[in-house]
Amino acid sequence: MQKLTKRKQQALETRKKILDTSIDLVNEYGYDNVSVDRICGACNISKGAFYHHFRSKIDILSESEAHINEVLKQTLAECHDMRIEQRLLIFSNSLIDVAEKTGFEFTRQRSKYVISGEYIDDYTQTSYAIYSRKLISDLINESVINGELLKNTPVDLLTDTLMIFLSGLITDWCTFNGSYSISEKSWKLTPLLIRGLILPYKNSEYKER
Repeated sequence: MQKLTKRKQQALETRKKILDTSIDLVNEYGYDNVSVDRICGACNISKGAFYHHFRSKIDILSESEAHINEVLKQTLAECHDMRIEQRLLIFSNSLIDVAEKTGFEFTRQRSKYVISGEYIDDYTQTSYAIYSRKLISDLINESVINGELLKNTPVDLLTDTLMIFLSGLITDWCTFNGSYSISEKSWKLTPLLIRGLILPYKNSEYKER
């Protein structure tokens, strides 16, 4: 693996600092009250430096989507040898945990941004909702192929049900202004949902390798 140059490393650190600072400011003051000037002042950088890394303030929201996608990808890589129920449970709660750690207000603004369709119009990256749906579908398909789930498992239906639940949970959290721990609620609810979705299609003849 090629080692990063000092300049490249500094650039990555500056980009991360801008993103982290922006998230903190949005959570504290609200998205509409956080300007590029305010972000630059908090980071002690010039506006030129900001625009070197991001095209606009809304680009911060796009960057957070990419971060969520990377976290989800890494999470699945770490539990690839587990049963499908465990993998879906860990995946689902990882997504919710990222939302909580990112902060309620920022998550609400990011959700509004994605729902508006502006994300799809302006950016080539995939939103976490679209990316998550693909990952879940791939997980279930893999379990069908390896014999853990029956061949008649309705992959699309199970994928839709789980994603709609997760999206709904985030929406509910935003509706109630982040008044509860979404991670705690997710860990209580997702095992019930996943068990109900997967159990009817478990292959009793499946033998783990």
